Amino acid sequence: MANKPAEYCSRCGAKLERVMLDDRPRERCASCGAVVYVNPLPVVSSILPNDRREILLVLRKKEPYSNQWCLPMGFAEIDENIQDAALRELEEETSVKGRIIRLLDAETTDDSFYGNLAILCYEVEHVSGEVRAGDDALDARFFPIDEVPRLAFPPNDRAVEKFRELYRDLWKIQDSFAAMFPKGGRVDIDMHSAVGVEGLLSDLVMGTLEQKIDGIIIFWLEYLKAKDTAKRYLALPPKKIYEDGAFILTGLTRWMRDKRFAPDDLHSFVSLGSGYCAGGIPAADVMSAYTLFRKAIWQFILGQGFHISFLELYRSLEVNNRVVLFFDKAIYHMLRGYEK
Repeated sequence: MANKPAEYCSRCGAKLERVMLDDRPRERCASCGAVVYVNPLPVVSSILPNDRREILLVLRKKEPYSNQWCLPMGFAEIDENIQDAALRELEEETSVKGRIIRLLDAETTDDSFYGNLAILCYEVEHVSGEVRAGDDALDARFFPIDEVPRLAFPPNDRAVEKFRELYRDLWKIQDSFAAMFPKGGRVDIDMHSAVGVEGLLSDLVMGTLEQKIDGIIIFWLEYLKAKDTAKRYLALPPKKIYEDGAFILTGLTRWMRDKRFAPDDLHSFVSLGSGYCAGGIPAADVMSAYTLFRKAIWQFILGQGFHISFLELYRSLEVNNRVVLFFDKAIYHMLRGYEK
């Protein structure tokens, strides 16, 4: 419905008349000539997600639409910054302080109670405060993004759908990582960052390789003991296995930094292969041990828990390819040692 037109001039009090101006019917004062422009009422709303793919909703206490769920929302005040209005309404209705991330949606709608509204929806990040319903709300709680009920205002529904579409691919990538590393692997992804810090993931890998040698090798030994494919390799003296692991990690660190094999590393892997062959260790056992080492490195790093941006998540594929290529080369040159 259209907002109810005024009948009297707010400047001089004279009666208004309806005329055509700018190809629209408008009210104009017959006495002083002032034109009344009827504009949509500004409404702000917010989508505040948590790390469980849930968003915060409020149950309306007052009419209209009492006992219906909606996004935290309300009218902007005169002389109030529109983003400040969104954060104010969020805190008033949910007791949560937030930070604006981005504008998600803006649209006008005709409401049967309020008339024409211009509703802006922001994505908001939680800053502080526990969720608690404000005076004008019956309840405030998080809902799984795929279980959001029908909301009181249709623009809220459309804003939620835009939020889903914005993060749908990111969530698929997160799920893929979770499937790759189901036992303790954890990647915290910064949903609000479009650009990562240059070299962040590579630095993370190299730093872990350099500082956690003992932990990674112990983790590798657990992998070896859990598999039947490297029994003969596991029968080597523990000191020999540790030395092999430390050598491989050192070589991988150099490879990550320099992006090439040092000639001495190539000869050393050939020598390793010759030693395995002389010791009667089947090549298949050694290949299995090296392959498990590669997997153990990634599992150990992700098990530490680290924070990367959306872009860095994609870049991790390149880092993984570099690690795989290193082990492919190492295994190839190690097998050359069996030919000597």
